[in-house]
Amino acid sequence: MKILINIALFLTFIFGFGQNQYSEIKYYFKINNGGSPVILDCALLYNENDNKSTFINFGFNSIPEEQKTEIDDINGDLLVNVEKYDDNNGQKPEYQKFFLKDSLVSHESVYGEKKYHVILEKLPTLRWEILNDTLNILNFKTQKAKVNFRGRDYFAWFSTEIKISDGPYKFYGLPGLILKIQSTDSKYTFEVYSVKLNISEKHFSITNLKEKYPNKKIISINDKVNLIKKNTEKERKFRLSNNPNATEIKIEHSGIELNYEDVINGN
Repeated sequence: MKILINIALFLTFIFGFGQNQYSEIKYYFKINNGGSPVILDCALLYNENDNKSTFINFGFNSIPEEQKTEIDDINGDLLVNVEKYDDNNGQKPEYQKFFLKDSLVSHESVYGEKKYHVILEKLPTLRWEILNDTLNILNFKTQKAKVNFRGRDYFAWFSTEIKISDGPYKFYGLPGLILKIQSTDSKYTFEVYSVKLNISEKHFSITNLKEKYPNKKIISINDKVNLIKKNTEKERKFRLSNNPNATEIKIEHSGIELNYEDVINGN
């Protein structure tokens, strides 16, 4: 009997050790352009064994089940104005971080391009400043931090109670999970509404984007920057040709990432 128990414990250890453990964190992504905000549904799936994650934008037609009813977020905004995300191709933005390889692969739009691209870059260097302010989010105590990322300043609230140095979109690198991050102009906000830690059954998977979109050529972040420059110049010339009285037209970009100085400077 003792031998059988030892064998059972050994097998439990072997199979248990090899089983992947996941954490699934759901966020709403709010875009506020001065009118009624657009709210999209996103999720972060973190694989603890392989130290990698994927952040995917799903979009939804109604308030997520976890939120149950119409509620105010911590800024007093009513979470009822929801729009379905749709890029007309059934494609969704997705961002995969591979921490052991120091790489980030994304499936995202590029200014002036009709189709999404699979883009490879190094994990961006984020120089966080940790502040003293605290806030409770979903019963987790969080601490405030500040960072500048590609032309925008952000405040983030992270919890050391969740030992995951990750967050929504391309944000990561704090000593705990980012539960909320908001641009200082309040235009972009990611805020958590559901946290499930150490789960074996997940609602979606981390499928390598290279395999998910095998017919798409993988481009580098530098290629993306060059495409933006080319398409911006094309747009500038087009607008000039349609405005004979104009001597110069400046194209200003919007979006989460306003500039790529870190890429150009090799940081």
